[in-house]
Amino acid sequence: MARNYMVEKFVVELADSLSYIRSIDGFLVKLGTIVVSLEDECREISNCDPAVLLENILMHEKLSRYLSRFSCYIDDIVDSINSDPRHKVLRKYTDVLRSVLERIKCVESTEIEKTTPPALWVKEYKEQTRQVKPIHRPVLRFKLNINTESILTMILLASIILYIISLIIYLPK
Repeated sequence: MARNYMVEKFVVELADSLSYIRSIDGFLVKLGTIVVSLEDECREISNCDPAVLLENILMHEKLSRYLSRFSCYIDDIVDSINSDPRHKVLRKYTDVLRSVLERIKCVESTEIEKTTPPALWVKEYKEQTRQVKPIHRPVLRFKLNINTESILTMILLASIILYIISLIIYLPK
């Protein structure tokens, strides 16, 4: 009775997560947390095997639609489990996971990311070390349209300005 409750609880939890998980890495992280929880709960229950419970969870009909996207990438999933230290807890359940995924029909999905995204600290480090290009201030360039009329206008304006300045300087006080 307690085992059926555990299976249903983890099926609902995994189904909720797999509705938005789009990468092999995300799937394995979620599966790893479920495995850790199963191992913790099986310590308190006699005659409880986390591998059997994991198989019962993964074979549940509610999960077949979600797992069908991942059943196309069995080798990638197993390679990731064996090579990535974050998924070390799943290594003893690789055979269970492989056998379950082999029984589920593969439905190819373009949404699944095979590569593991870099950790957040890697992204932050790259942003800090990235060369920042200096901001160039725009240079204002005036094109002078030099013709006779413009030259005469500038001379006239300059003479008026000089006349006003001379009046100010030489005016009797």
